[in-house]
Amino acid sequence: MDPILILLGIYVVTMGGLMVGIDKTFRTSKEGFMVSNRSAMPWQVALSAAASWTYISVLILNSRFTVQYGFSGVFWYTIVFVAVLIGFGYMGHTLIQRMPKGYTLNEYIDQRYKDRKMTVFYQVLQIAAAIYAVTANLTGFGIISEIISEDFSYNTIIVVLGITVLLYTMWGGIRASHKTDALQFGLLILACVVFGFWSVIAAGGPTTVFENWNTAVPRSMMDPEIIKNFVGLLLLLYTASILADNMHYQNVFSLGNKKKVIKTYWLSGTFLFVAYAGLTMIAASAFSLPIEIKNPDNAYIQVIEHVIGPIGLLSFMLIILFKCSSVMDSSLNGAGTVIANDVIKTKNPLMVSRITMAFVMISAIFLTIMEIDLWVLLTTFGALRILAVAPTLYGVFTKKEINTNVLFYTLIVVGIGAFTAMAMKLPIDRFYLSLIILAIPTSVIVYKHYKT
Repeated sequence: MDPILILLGIYVVTMGGLMVGIDKTFRTSKEGFMVSNRSAMPWQVALSAAASWTYISVLILNSRFTVQYGFSGVFWYTIVFVAVLIGFGYMGHTLIQRMPKGYTLNEYIDQRYKDRKMTVFYQVLQIAAAIYAVTANLTGFGIISEIISEDFSYNTIIVVLGITVLLYTMWGGIRASHKTDALQFGLLILACVVFGFWSVIAAGGPTTVFENWNTAVPRSMMDPEIIKNFVGLLLLLYTASILADNMHYQNVFSLGNKKKVIKTYWLSGTFLFVAYAGLTMIAASAFSLPIEIKNPDNAYIQVIEHVIGPIGLLSFMLIILFKCSSVMDSSLNGAGTVIANDVIKTKNPLMVSRITMAFVMISAIFLTIMEIDLWVLLTTFGALRILAVAPTLYGVFTKKEINTNVLFYTLIVVGIGAFTAMAMKLPIDRFYLSLIILAIPTSVIVYKHYKT
């Protein structure tokens, strides 16, 4: 029997089983479906936030950077990723304090700026963010699945996974996301730690692994390339990613209590750090084992297959499958809530939300089948989402009113220019392009702030 069929079978049964226990109130009311009746458990939200924050592309990039940039690259990569997640907890604390009964970031932006154009800009950005997130995870799992699948095509795997995630998310809303994500990321942490130690021991122990890794990929902690790419570019991209994506705000509003938010996101960051540390241990062990690294993106898969065997590889692939769905279900919920709560306000918001979920998933499946490069996808969407950084931070952490007409048109012009530059593959370093995208709207905001 094809391994991928086994994986998908276990996955469908597990997700279906988790849906049985979701109370009707979470499936049939706006409060329950969109913000879990504002009674979500902090540990579930912490695991869900970490799961939603960790795209499959991130797991793949962790392996790539372990092989290509060594300890220093992975160190900065992990620190940036964890720091941005924890930092969001402080912003979420402020936001829920100002709008305790909110559903989306758009609601707050609408109240804060009182400009319909800005609200629409955020709505479009967040739908695009959801499509990107689902596409990235479908693409990542499709690439990995082809390694072990004998009979199933890339497109078949994508469609089956996409439809499964869509169905259970449409059924249970944000409650379904929290419940499934908690299991999925909990298993990922366990697998990364267990397989990490297993791999290191098989490779000769921690000292051997680190020495061989550092010898094969010698990089200074202050390497200018690493500082620019990881501390600079990724900090901008990931800060923009979390600030422009409604699924993270839904997690905050689901807690229903500002006191829980910061503690929840510190816990989430801790979970994330442990998972990344384990994954790095697996990939780094490749340099101390008798294997040839064929593809840096899949180094950890080669190690697991060599050290543990087919059963270990199948188990890890199942967890990766779970991991992919955790991002996708959160993204679908985020997009559905934005449209149902902020755009199409009807007496049946749940129906609108579910239709939006279907639209996002179908769009993502289409883009995935086109086989877009993950790094290109990450940097393109990440760069565009940098447009939201300055307006969001200013809107949350200040109370002063400013005229947003100039700001809005600035965002549009800069966004079009940046997208054109990336689409035409102009020879512009993405780090400096990202700085420009951030600097121009920020300058407009500062000018308007002191002029008003």
